[in-house]
Amino acid sequence: MDGKLLHQEGENRDVRYWSEINQSQNGDSLPVGYISRYAESTCVNVRQNDLEELRQVWESLDREGRQFFFKTYGDIAHLLYVQVDETMLQA
Repeated sequence: MDGKLLHQEGENRDVRYWSEINQSQNGDSLPVGYISRYAESTCVNVRQNDLEELRQVWESLDREGRQFFFKTYGDIAHLLYVQVDETMLQA
């Protein structure tokens, strides 16, 4: 797995180089002599929340709390109750 991650970093480096050259040649807004300071690698933590726990949190909200959530995020809370066929997703 480590080899795969290193390979991806190499590809990212190539894309970054291509992007900088292309932007420089096509007259973007970068000043002459600008050196980009992209990180060489990035760590991403991914965690899947326990849906049952999220449902309990949702159900513990009073009417006012749910209305505030709906105003802020829309109908996304309904996704807590959608049945997902995990085998189909894997396919």
